Amino acid sequence: VRMTIADNGPGISRQQRRGLFKPFDRPDSSDGTPGLGLGLALARSLARAQGGELELASNDVPGAVFILTLPVDISR
Repeated sequence: VRMTIADNGPGISRQQRRGLFKPFDRPDSSDGTPGLGLGLALARSLARAQGGELELASNDVPGAVFILTLPVDISR
């Protein structure tokens, strides 16, 4: 199963992409946005534990686009 998740936020700069999925690695949070920097790291870890993947799609649209891929067992 492949799911695309998009938002209309400020987007993710090239510099921020490098540490995007690393635990506790947050971009400059001078805007007061709360968080610990664990959400995407945890989400990717859970996807990989299920044999899937979570990745940032490279795009030129405003906001961010993520692709979540999970395996499906159709033998049941």
